[in-house]
Amino acid sequence: MRARPFDRFAVIVVLASMAVAWPVLELLGNNAEFYLARSAPKVDVVAVGVVLAIILPLGLAMLGLLPGRIGMVVTLGLVTILGASLAFLFLRRLEWPEWLTIGLSVVGGGSLAWAFRRYEGARMVFRYLSPVPLLMLGLYLFASPSGGLVLDSGAAPGAAAQPTHPLPLVMIVFDEFPGASLVDAEGNLRADHFPNFARLAADGTWFPNAVTVMDHTEYSIPAMLTGVTPKLSQTPYAGQYPNSLFTLLADSHQMDVQETTTELCPYSVCTNRIPPPPAGNRAEALFHDISVISGHALLPKFLTEDLPQISGSWGNFGAASADYNAIAEFNEARKTDVRLKLETLADHIAGDQDTSKPAFHFAHALVPHHPWQILPDGRKYPLAQEAAPGSKGTGWGPDAWLTAQAMQRHYLQAQYADAALGKVLDALEDSGIYDDTMIIALADHGIAVYPNVPHQRRITQDTVGEIAFIPLFVKAPGHEGGIIDHRRALTVDLVPTVADVMGFDLPYEVEGTSLFGPAADRPETTTVGNDSSATYVGDEAPKLAVARRLARWFPTGDPWELRPPGAPDLTGQQVTALATDQTNFYFLLDQPQWYEQVDLADMIPARITGKLIGAGSEEKVLGVAVNGVIGSMTRTFLDGDETEFQALLPPDLYRRGENEVELVWVHDGEVDQVPRR
Repeated sequence: MRARPFDRFAVIVVLASMAVAWPVLELLGNNAEFYLARSAPKVDVVAVGVVLAIILPLGLAMLGLLPGRIGMVVTLGLVTILGASLAFLFLRRLEWPEWLTIGLSVVGGGSLAWAFRRYEGARMVFRYLSPVPLLMLGLYLFASPSGGLVLDSGAAPGAAAQPTHPLPLVMIVFDEFPGASLVDAEGNLRADHFPNFARLAADGTWFPNAVTVMDHTEYSIPAMLTGVTPKLSQTPYAGQYPNSLFTLLADSHQMDVQETTTELCPYSVCTNRIPPPPAGNRAEALFHDISVISGHALLPKFLTEDLPQISGSWGNFGAASADYNAIAEFNEARKTDVRLKLETLADHIAGDQDTSKPAFHFAHALVPHHPWQILPDGRKYPLAQEAAPGSKGTGWGPDAWLTAQAMQRHYLQAQYADAALGKVLDALEDSGIYDDTMIIALADHGIAVYPNVPHQRRITQDTVGEIAFIPLFVKAPGHEGGIIDHRRALTVDLVPTVADVMGFDLPYEVEGTSLFGPAADRPETTTVGNDSSATYVGDEAPKLAVARRLARWFPTGDPWELRPPGAPDLTGQQVTALATDQTNFYFLLDQPQWYEQVDLADMIPARITGKLIGAGSEEKVLGVAVNGVIGSMTRTFLDGDETEFQALLPPDLYRRGENEVELVWVHDGEVDQVPRR
């Protein structure tokens, strides 16, 4: 019996749903932060489900209804492709060589097409499965965290408190900021490189033994704003967290809230939310981000190399076969200036003239979170690619030099975070309210950057020092400044600390205790992640071990002092005074047009990358110069068969207009210039 039109329609609908629509819907459904990060209205959540679960499969299935032989040929072709895609999704869980997985998947897709054409039983199975799109839409809308955003009618906000001392409150949450980045090998705050954190410490209390109770933003921020450790099943929006600092201070404070990957401030409290963009703009952004996510989730790795990187951000799109992260804010960060939240916070403080109520200024800032491309003075440098050399999937490869260069970029962006904090402190002082304001500055979690770490954002016993330990500074009127408190401080301690300072009782039970009360007995602590956790003792040893490792690369904490082991420091010297000969190999500069017209205003190509041609695979120590002056020492690394290099150069070496990039090879006590092609 030949396949009828409905048979052709049904097989395409079912396979398109299972091989394309459902994997993406499962990722989006399990990560409501995708929608929270963009403040997407409910209609967007529903529209994504309808397009992926219904319109996409039905649109492809219509091709199977083409008349005659054409329809059958198209159907068999789609069955082969979609069947192979479905087989690939299952087979790659086995982690076989990719060529073998692809080959077996193609064989599976072809076999399915053959069975569909030959056997009535195969066609009957797909006829019975034809309602699958409706089932998938139902699961997405009624049985996933994202669907919960649609169904949630909005829980009533928790009771507001009645502070006896309603002080102005500024709370800044930095992102992906290890506490070890601020200290030297002995644990002392590097005041010379982070003067504004030191300034805050001098006027308040620094808690160098502070840790986060959760390792992902979507849980760590709710913990600090509620005083309660979240459940992994909770989604970070107000409907699931009716009690928070926002609701506690709803009556006593005016709200200036800038959230990023959460939506914990209820609409009834934060009435000045920025409305979502027009539907057309939202649809364009959704299409772009979902297409990138789909590519990473569905395609073999060799086909995703040119896609924007979406790994290593905040969410864990819980597919067992791969660790793909696709929180929308990561993609938004590529299109939106991550400096704006801190700059806006300072502007809001400077422009705040309402004296009827004190303000609660809250900002979750996407710094120093990667991609690292911000200099300490706030200028940015462009990136030829977002993935840092040396990164490997969600972790790092074996090259210690490349991870040191990654930390250099992190340090520079962390120094920008310090400068931005300084602008906020200046705005408070200029407004005359600095002394009377309670200030809390901390991070949601850290990041692990060292060789052979499997996952740079997952808490394990090996990554406690990098991920669990965070900066925490609290300045409170009426409390002495310049205090270093070594108690084990937790992020759940912040709400009871605010309650203690402002004088109110909490209307719900919290887990933390006030950081200005007696120190809680915490001989050991556990930090929890999506799929792992780590328990450790209550001292700072893990953080100090990280600081000592970093001090080997950055002895004084200055990011610009980095150079390869054993390499001479030629920075600041003229190429013409050093080079005695030319090499027989040459270099190619990535993005040479970046150096032809530099404006020096906001974007400056301080990071130089390129390739050596004809130099062989042996590592080479190089000096990189701009306008005749060597600004950085580096060494080559292999990327496949290519010998590459990267270096960061101080921005003061650049000039407006055209800039010349030069390279020298340092070897056997000699310096040879590398010609450029």
